Amino acid sequence: MKKNLFKILLGTIALVMVFAMAGCACIPMAAGIAAGYSAAGKQAASNQTATEDVTASSGLAVPESTATPAPEEQEATEEPAAASTEAPVYESSIVHDGTDFADMPYVAPDTDAIATAMDDLLNRIESEGGDPDAYMDDYDAVYAMYQNAETMYCIAYVLYSRDVNDEYYTGEYTRLESALNSLDVKLTDISMALLGLDEAAMTEEWGEDYVEEVQANSELTSEAVLPLLDRDTELCAEYDELTANFVYKDANGKEWSEDDFETVYEQQGYNAYINLVNAYYDAFNKEAGEIFLEMVKIRNEVATTLGFDNYAEYRYACYGRDFTLEDAETIHQAVKDYIVPTWVNQVYASVYSDLTDTSSQSYTIMKFKKQFLSACQDFSPMLYESASYMFEHGLCDIDSGASRSPS
Repeated sequence: MKKNLFKILLGTIALVMVFAMAGCACIPMAAGIAAGYSAAGKQAASNQTATEDVTASSGLAVPESTATPAPEEQEATEEPAAASTEAPVYESSIVHDGTDFADMPYVAPDTDAIATAMDDLLNRIESEGGDPDAYMDDYDAVYAMYQNAETMYCIAYVLYSRDVNDEYYTGEYTRLESALNSLDVKLTDISMALLGLDEAAMTEEWGEDYVEEVQANSELTSEAVLPLLDRDTELCAEYDELTANFVYKDANGKEWSEDDFETVYEQQGYNAYINLVNAYYDAFNKEAGEIFLEMVKIRNEVATTLGFDNYAEYRYACYGRDFTLEDAETIHQAVKDYIVPTWVNQVYASVYSDLTDTSSQSYTIMKFKKQFLSACQDFSPMLYESASYMFEHGLCDIDSGASRSPS
């Protein structure tokens, strides 16, 4: 029973990963159009092999950290596939070289310089007009700057999440989150201005997918919500810091942390353990609840300011997911109907019988990886490939720690 339950729980995690990987990315809270430019078949330096070439041809002064070589394109030599009556075989979709996270350096981007370059470009487009092709080198240059800053944001966020008490990466995470929200508005304004000059020409240049994404993103971003997004970022950091460092002080002035739970259970028994847990989280929730309630208010204000009925609808539009809120609710209901009863039954079985509940079993990280990858393989070879790649290159960190971000 315990083995099957563990398999079910791993499978649930794997299923959640399927949905997360389908629509989630490490991006700022604002919608963001950077990923779509590459997806539409237009690399940031479309006619050059590196961003240095882009900046040289455009004349823009680019921060040094943005000069990152673009990957070389591989020539396709595929032949038409022969007809087959056999079942299709999954083939790897990975087309890039593996890079370990440890080999990804963080270089703080100069977001002020990027903002200045974007403002200058938008002013030129609006004042001079003309053929949009005349601005494409500069567009590619600012786009490359933005994309580099977004990459640095992702690295900074991971490093922050590993230790929310690290002042440097906390500062970089919040700084870049705010800056990228603002830069996303600017990049969208530039893109819309170019479309306004000649939409047919820009559609041919960018492709329909990217044009549609730009137009959709124009409804998801606005300078009016930037102060709200900044406050939301601050609240997220406050919550992470509270979760990592909260200490409960009882009526006698004694301080308790989550690290004390197991000791109390072993030395004083179950009732003392439950009393401490309840008291700890009652105190924690009073402080965390204030953060949460303000966050709900701010996020709903963001959504309504942008014309959405609620925050959930706004975020789903930002994610660009290929499933709806209703689809997600179906999954939620399935968890309630099948996973929760299975878990509850196992917990009761462990309490009222001689069985040992699953929490008493020790799972090393290596053992967990093996079991988890097995569950991924059961769900989908594509999911297994992605999960394996993440583990292999240090892109999936499942270690625990008191100062790690819970989100």
